[in-house]
Amino acid sequence: MGPMFLFSANYMRTTAPYYHAVGKEVEVFGHAYQNKIPFLLKGPQVQVNPVS
Repeated sequence: MGPMFLFSANYMRTTAPYYHAVGKEVEVFGHAYQNKIPFLLKGPQVQVNPVS
């Protein structure tokens, strides 16, 4: 069986995905982009409680 793709090669979004900015992250990213400084975006830090 060949590879399965979950999206179409011809798919194009017409709207921006939802994003909720926290603090000055958009401003900081804009400055980094203008100055060609690499910037790593990480997902939210999720605290996991170990199961006893």
